Parts: sequence; structure tokens; C-alpha cells
Amino acid sequence: MATVKRKKKPSCKNVVIGDGLRTKEESAPVETFPVQSVRYSVHTKQGAKPDHPKTLRVDYTLGGVFDRPVSEWVCVEHKGFARNKAEKWWYGRVARDPEGKLYDCPFHADQAKEIARFGGLRKTLALRVTEGSSGFPSIVGYELGGFMTEEEVGNYLDGKV
Repeated sequence: MATVKRKKKPSCKNVVIGDGLRTKEESAPVETFPVQSVRYSVHTKQGAKPDHPKTLRVDYTLGGVFDRPVSEWVCVEHKGFARNKAEKWWYGRVARDPEGKLYDCPFHADQAKEIARFGGLRKTLALRVTEGSSGFPSIVGYELGGFMTEEEVGNYLDGKV
């Protein structure tokens, strides 16, 4: 699993395993890798119209294991299933306000990026990864830590991470 293949149109195949329906990724071996760094950016789909929803792209550097970062796209500007999945991802990481309530999931990818950049999300310490049906690594789990300290936020913003 040391190299990442590149294909244009990934597809996810479902297979019946054991007691229910699972994706092919769920049946492949899963490995856990420590995360060295995380980068957040706003992603616009190639060739998309200006009003097409953008996503929060999250790139995880796992050291010399992969030849490029392992990425995921959090669809905060989408609707339906994609938005619900983004909210689940967000609420698993976001800080609480002074009253103890979770901060809301933003509706704009640039807002999500800024919140993440300034330490509003828990650190990702490790990823559980398998090879997806498309040949790309597929993230199937996370190990999350606490929030970034002020020093870590400063280092991140200064590009030292």
C-alpha cells in the first residue's frame, strides 16, 4: 500500500460480507498510520460552474508511507447525504462554545477552513486507511486528540508544520 494509483473515475462496489452489506473498502485490510501534518483548503471541482458547491479539502501527511497526502473532501456546502456526512465529520471534531454547546457546522468551505486553521477542530493523530476500490487510499477511521495550543496554531499559520 506504499504507492497511490491515479484513476479518473473512482467507483465504490458493495459486497455482502458476514451479517450485512459493506463496501469493498471495509473488507480490505486496514492499517493505522500516525499523522505528521494536516492541511485544510477550499476545493473547487475541476470544470465546475462558479455556483457549484465547494468543499473543505483535508490533506493528511503520513510520512514516507505514501507518495502524496491522503485526502478527503468535507462537503459543507452540499445538501442531503453529503451535507449530513459533513456535519457528522464536523461535530466529531469541533470545539464547544463557552456554554458547552458545539459550534455549528458552517455552510461555507472558506469558513470551515478558517475555523480549522485557527485551532477550532481537534487534532487528527492517526488515520485508519485501506486501499479503496478506486486504487486511492480510503480513510475508514480516525484517532483524534485535543485542540491545538496557541503555539501550534502559530506554527501552523507560519508554515512550520
